[in-house]
Amino acid sequence: MLPSADRDLTERLFADLLPEYGPVAQVRDLEGGSVSSAQRVSFADPARPDVVLKLGLGEEKWTVYKEVHAHGLLAAHGIGPVPQVLAGAKSTDLLDGGSCLVMSLLPGSTLATVGADLTPAQMRDVYEQLGTLLARIHAVTMPAYGYIAGEILRPAPDNPSHMARSFAREVEKYRDLGGDAALADAIAELVDARAAAFAACPAPVLCHGDAHEDNVLVVPGPDGRWTISGLIDPANMHAGDPLVDLVRTDTFAIRGDEAKLSGLLAGYGRDGDRWPPEWEPRMHLYRILLALELRNWFTARQPEHVPGLDAELRALAEAAEPGGD
Repeated sequence: MLPSADRDLTERLFADLLPEYGPVAQVRDLEGGSVSSAQRVSFADPARPDVVLKLGLGEEKWTVYKEVHAHGLLAAHGIGPVPQVLAGAKSTDLLDGGSCLVMSLLPGSTLATVGADLTPAQMRDVYEQLGTLLARIHAVTMPAYGYIAGEILRPAPDNPSHMARSFAREVEKYRDLGGDAALADAIAELVDARAAAFAACPAPVLCHGDAHEDNVLVVPGPDGRWTISGLIDPANMHAGDPLVDLVRTDTFAIRGDEAKLSGLLAGYGRDGDRWPPEWEPRMHLYRILLALELRNWFTARQPEHVPGLDAELRALAEAAEPGGD
């Protein structure tokens, strides 16, 4: 990994990408950026607003350049606030073939950073805004199921076939990474037995793929209300069941918090403070898939998280056994 605040490198990148912005004055790391390096760049010309520079290096370079299309897709449907893409390079010699992306800097702090200072009522309000935003994203219908990288890759005609392929891929990775063979078999059998649940999703829609508190920017108002000022990092954007999005939000951020859940559901257009019972069968399966994805991802990057994910995966699989739902 290149130094995240290498001013000389940044100068050379901007000389290629946005020469009209002039000399770079300062480069600072931004919060987040677990996969890609994100920086705030200031310029010597005070008339030039600060921008965000993201670097996609090594095997993860596709995650950054994908955002060029992802943000454009959201903007094309009038969904925001999202950053404006100013420039980008799919591959550059300055980054040894890595990618880079320059975007406008949206105001605010991540909800993860300021959330502890919000009251339950303020947090519920923010989650109601997030629910409304996700409902707008999920109102965009897509022609097929699959991962989006400029186009839908390996498009699947229906959710059962899409999920069968997704589980098969992650179970195979899990086995290759030394996972419990018996648990892998149990998950594969469970997916076969519950395949009908996936068909409850009638059509694919646009999904952000990572709508949680690290990717939600908020700003305070004079009346004490916090407002969403940005939704960022759509690197996992895909076409699929909207409940996949909601499961990620639930797993990463809600975690049983009633104020958050009731706010999200209200904004999404659903009453109550519990997930609708008709959603639960496939939501549970999506929780298993997410735990598999996380276990596989962390095994090669942060193995200290693997024991906890193994325990979670086992508990989710056992809870889905007959009589466990």
